[in-house]
Amino acid sequence: MIPGIIFTPISEFSIDIGHIRNGWMDVVISNRDKRYEYTISYGCNPLNDILRMMVKGIAGKPFYEQNGMLIGNQCIVLHDTERDDITWAFYFDNGRMHITIWKDINTDLIEDIYYQQFDPTTFEYYEFMQDVDISKHLLFALEGPMIDFARHFKTVLENLSARKRVVDGFKDWGYKYSEKNYRLLKEYVEGYVAG
Repeated sequence: MIPGIIFTPISEFSIDIGHIRNGWMDVVISNRDKRYEYTISYGCNPLNDILRMMVKGIAGKPFYEQNGMLIGNQCIVLHDTERDDITWAFYFDNGRMHITIWKDINTDLIEDIYYQQFDPTTFEYYEFMQDVDISKHLLFALEGPMIDFARHFKTVLENLSARKRVVDGFKDWGYKYSEKNYRLLKEYVEGYVAG
């Protein structure tokens, strides 16, 4: 789909949430070949944003959200690090999905790539006209059944809920997510029948 990018299975991807305190959340994302750590600022609601996008993807609803140009079956979630922002781009298609995760890249570029449905000329424009080497910004490229990511993300949220919370001036930031969307995710995972 994206020229020159090799996708790895979503089933091999992992999200681990580290310390949450004083408006910062430590995150480790990894697969068999790679590990990347970053710290997210309270300027966004990282887990809730991913949960919201997942539920809309499962429901097959079009995306119109605040974190960028989200149209049709693709969406972007920005994790604000107050330095090199991390951009998660999701694409949903008939029970399958792919996720690309980028570091310190122009969000307009990612939006254009998705909006133009991965037309190679979009890459050529940014790489040759804008002198941007897209490959240097890509952290992960994942693809597979939505159920694989949904199962893992449900576990991430369950583990977070089981933790003892650090009491600080940021109240429940980092721990709080939509209970309604969580229920929908849980129903999808528990009711999933391979077909």
